[in-house]
Amino acid sequence: MDEVFQETNHAREDLVEEPDGQQYARAQLLWMLDEGDVIVANEPRKVRKEFDVSFLKTQNHIDLPIYRHSRTHDEDEEDRPDRFQIAMDGT
Repeated sequence: MDEVFQETNHAREDLVEEPDGQQYARAQLLWMLDEGDVIVANEPRKVRKEFDVSFLKTQNHIDLPIYRHSRTHDEDEEDRPDRFQIAMDGT
């Protein structure tokens, strides 16, 4: 998802500026589970994250994909990709 751009948290190449001057970091990843988190069958796991969604006048729904990312070198939280393009490219 796009996040409000912060120079200290986002890469400059992800910067997008809206006509109203608002700056966003495009295609950032949000991790909702960490390795080692216990997931118990028949007990839902709830994770909350607030975000805004903009619809076109002709839209009445939006698809929000959820991806699973597993690679041995991403076991440490610091090594996980934080941008969608990095996750897709593997770089």
